[in-house]
Amino acid sequence: MNEYIAAAVDELFELGVRHVVFSGGSRSTSMAVPFMAHGGYKTYMNIDERSAGFFALGLAKRLHTPVALVCTSGSAGAHYFPAVIEAFHSRVPLIVLTADRPPEAQFVGAPQTMDQVKLFGSFVHHFETLSPDIAGSGALESSLYARQVIQRAYMKAMDVVPGPVHINVPLREPLVPDTSAEQFAKGRLSGAKRFVTQSGIMRLSENALKPLIEELKGRKGIILCGPATGRDGDDEYYRANGYGNGFEFCQGVEIRPGFYDNPKNVINNAYGTAMLALGEALEAPVLADPLSPVRALNHPLIIDKYDAFLSNEEWQSELAPEYILMMGQMPVSKRLQQFIKKHSAAVCYQIDAGAGYRNGTVTTNRVIQCDPIAFALDVAKQLIYTLWAPEMIDNLLTTKGELRTFLKAKENLHKKLSDNAYTKSWLKAQYRTSLSMARVREEKTLFEGKFVALLNDGLDERTFIKHGAPQTVNVVVANSMPIRDFDYFWRQGKPNTRVFGNRGINGIDGTESTALGIAAALGEQTLLVTGDLSFFHDLNGLVMGKNEGLNLVIVLFNNDGGGIFEYLPQKGIDNFEYLFGTPQGLNYSALADLMGIHYQAVTSYEDFEDNVVRAMKAGGIHVLEVKTNREVSRELHRKYTVTVYEK
Repeated sequence: MNEYIAAAVDELFELGVRHVVFSGGSRSTSMAVPFMAHGGYKTYMNIDERSAGFFALGLAKRLHTPVALVCTSGSAGAHYFPAVIEAFHSRVPLIVLTADRPPEAQFVGAPQTMDQVKLFGSFVHHFETLSPDIAGSGALESSLYARQVIQRAYMKAMDVVPGPVHINVPLREPLVPDTSAEQFAKGRLSGAKRFVTQSGIMRLSENALKPLIEELKGRKGIILCGPATGRDGDDEYYRANGYGNGFEFCQGVEIRPGFYDNPKNVINNAYGTAMLALGEALEAPVLADPLSPVRALNHPLIIDKYDAFLSNEEWQSELAPEYILMMGQMPVSKRLQQFIKKHSAAVCYQIDAGAGYRNGTVTTNRVIQCDPIAFALDVAKQLIYTLWAPEMIDNLLTTKGELRTFLKAKENLHKKLSDNAYTKSWLKAQYRTSLSMARVREEKTLFEGKFVALLNDGLDERTFIKHGAPQTVNVVVANSMPIRDFDYFWRQGKPNTRVFGNRGINGIDGTESTALGIAAALGEQTLLVTGDLSFFHDLNGLVMGKNEGLNLVIVLFNNDGGGIFEYLPQKGIDNFEYLFGTPQGLNYSALADLMGIHYQAVTSYEDFEDNVVRAMKAGGIHVLEVKTNREVSRELHRKYTVTVYEK
């Protein structure tokens, strides 16, 4: 009776979906059985729908393609809501398939039945009901209809701004369908894939680009690269659309000989190199959030210590910009947000393919609908040609004259950076703060900041080669204090790492599940750095990871509570510990035993980096617990992040 579902399952595969996450239940039988029988899908079972949602989110973040979520009827789908909200704001494509009771069972008190129409409200890009009444209209017609429903949802999930979509699937009994090859093939377009509209790269026309360049040229400005979202880190997408690695456009990226010039050891970074090419062309500092691909590179224009030196009013005054180019989401740093708001007189440009207003400081006054990489490279090339091409016009007559002209122009432009007083002020603040913060490596007390710095030092060729481990790694960072520790102490220049976090809504939920999804996507080494409350909040995810045989190394900073509140105005008020500290007093060694995962207490800095890489090589789920003191950590933060202004 529900055989048309097989056509829907097949259509998802035809469009490129390869991963599906199930949560158990009876009503979803008509979807789960065809997915399993199809033979083309990698499937995962997670009985906790909230964890399942975040696991699918992690998969889709890493893959940049939609992942299907399948659950039963009733409240099950509601547990996907936190992950759907995060996917919406982080621009991650998910296809949520909720089983439902048929229309005649609605509003009459039938068990496990509720109104699931538009369950996720405005947090999905598309909603549609796959009607059960089409089943009686003929096998071919019902299969074609099911395929078209899937196509519409897929197109919306992979639009200019990717995101989650929801298909509600009312199902009548009998629920166990026919899954013969004939059912999967019905309505399939033979000889070619279905035509689905693809957006391509959004670029500005030359008429729009030229006046914009005139606005920027020669003025004091900064390029602010917040957390990457959507396709920002999807290098395959950019290569397919004619934008390669980007190193040829960017002179100043430092590539160490040996290890880092081996493509197997370096993660392609079209986004990062494009932003740095723009920085070179505009002679502008590039402020790189820890979740931006830019920070993975090493370049003199990258500023990563801004949160420390922007605490100083004198630095803030000296560094006041005339324009701000904003890419990606709002940065993690609150001080940087305050800096943007304080200098609201600066022209603030939001560069966004979806024309999204993504600036919580409410200072954006120009939204430019354009792909950030296309914008960066088009402006960079135009600027360099405008400034330098006339004096090298003879080169244009040679076979490769255009490239020679461009490279020579870059060389000359790079020399000009040392003459730009405004940019030099940013570089001076960066350099002096870096020297001050480097002292954290001498700290004897167990401190989260030093552990992050050691990870930054240790996830390199020497440690990986020493242990014979793969030499690229995904790093997932939890919200609250861990992401702020990374903002301070995770330095630029780790091109063998990708850093992920859930900054759509900034919640602490789904942390382990997201990390496990990222790890499972391509089977890559993955490290999660989390606090104890985030860890506790998503323990169920570890059960799923263990059952599915996944690999993840977790560095758990356990200060027994919400460490971030030590830095907020709530500190010191009555009932602080009860309301904000919220200590849980859990024994994570015992929890690890219960779940059948590996556990190690970290009581010193000695061999920390080696232990992390050993755990990666060993496989399975490993928890390395570091116990710290909230109040001590607060004082150490102040010790290492206070910057004195100097002329």
